[in-house]
Amino acid sequence: MKRFVCLLLSVLLVLGCNFVPVRAAEEDSSVIAGCHTLEAQVPLRSDSILNTAQASILYEVNSDTVVYGTNMDMKFDPGSFVKLMTGLIAVEQGASGDVVTITQEMLDQVPNGSSVVGLVAGEQITMEDLMYCMMVGSANDAAVALAVYYGGSTTTYLKWMNEKARELGCKDTVFKNVHGIEEDGQTITARDLVRLTLACMDSDLLVDALSTGVYGLGAHDVRPESQTLFTNNYMISRYILEMYQEDRCKGGKVSYSTQGKRSLMIMAEQGGLSYIGVVVNTTPEYNPENEDEVITFREFVEMSKMLDVGFTNYQVAQVFYPGQVWASIPVTNGENNVAVGPTASVKALLPADTGLSSVTVRYVRTSGSFTAPIENGAVLDVIQLWQGNVCLAQSDLVAMNPSAMAATTAGDVGTTSEAGTSDTVDMVLRYLGIAVLILAGLMLLLLIVRWVRTANYRNRRRRRRMDRRRSR
Repeated sequence: MKRFVCLLLSVLLVLGCNFVPVRAAEEDSSVIAGCHTLEAQVPLRSDSILNTAQASILYEVNSDTVVYGTNMDMKFDPGSFVKLMTGLIAVEQGASGDVVTITQEMLDQVPNGSSVVGLVAGEQITMEDLMYCMMVGSANDAAVALAVYYGGSTTTYLKWMNEKARELGCKDTVFKNVHGIEEDGQTITARDLVRLTLACMDSDLLVDALSTGVYGLGAHDVRPESQTLFTNNYMISRYILEMYQEDRCKGGKVSYSTQGKRSLMIMAEQGGLSYIGVVVNTTPEYNPENEDEVITFREFVEMSKMLDVGFTNYQVAQVFYPGQVWASIPVTNGENNVAVGPTASVKALLPADTGLSSVTVRYVRTSGSFTAPIENGAVLDVIQLWQGNVCLAQSDLVAMNPSAMAATTAGDVGTTSEAGTSDTVDMVLRYLGIAVLILAGLMLLLLIVRWVRTANYRNRRRRRRMDRRRSR
């Protein structure tokens, strides 16, 4: 019995230590300053784990968390990443089965010497085939064909592309053409590229095209030879360089610059985690005896390092959800306290080894006090989850029950609580304290009972010994 009571007491003490929230002072601790949301100013990690990338970002989709990042808002030429937006506009404007007739007007707008699949005037080809040509084969003639077919001209299509960039929140993105050939003023950032990729992930066709390592393009009466297209994203394909293939990587796109820099965007999944990763302007390693031979593609090596950080060290957990009651707030002149809870489901990325034991909950009071009437759904507080000095997650706390005016006067009502306090937390602490006191009292009672029994036993033994001596 005593062992059971001691064990129960220990469990209650551990729970009381690990899950009592730390209350925040009244301050503007915006979640954007932490890792939560793509707008995050501070990633979970920003230490130097990459060798040559000039910028990078690793974003976990399910928890809306920036896990790793360096120079996330540095502008660079997007190169072939432009084709992501070209493809996104195409799926919004048309359908995969649309048949596009290739015209000489289209072909005349393809930059000389650029990457093409060799489309021929008069050829009829589906939008789906053009999408795979553009994403797998990085074909500029396919990009121009889509733009002219759906936009009437590349000028109109380019306008749609830039409007879509603004709509997605790509603040530092400017498109100057539909295919990605370098051009002054054409820019994107690692963060904007994640925004663009997230939009592409809503299209099954785009995801499939970005996830395909090899694609067969059938023969046509105008173009009688079939073709096999191979991706240059070696993380999703074993056909060219198997050493870089990653089972975690499900899709992506590679981009080159005329200065020899190489960038990579990938989509990766494993164990409930879903990442978008970007490395920008990595420097390949060349054979010293042959300057044209690349012996190490740094974009794949450095991406693998980022994925190792994301998949090894973190796990996703739902921390806030509608229906949770986090506090009961006194209301001046109110006939009852108001229960508050989160507005939506919020997931957070937690350390894989420590989980919730390494984080704290903070309340941020939006105002000093509340006066009735308070309506259902009114935003009253903010709740945040912190690990050290990084905010992992945040949600508004809204009224879950109304508080109308009571018949009492103001003098009959107690004052409101200080900013950041929580009646629910106080109640839990009180109950924990009472439970600890009760268990401590039970333990003391058990010790006293045991002491009394031991003393009675010893007294009986002494009396028996004395009785034996008298009988002699």
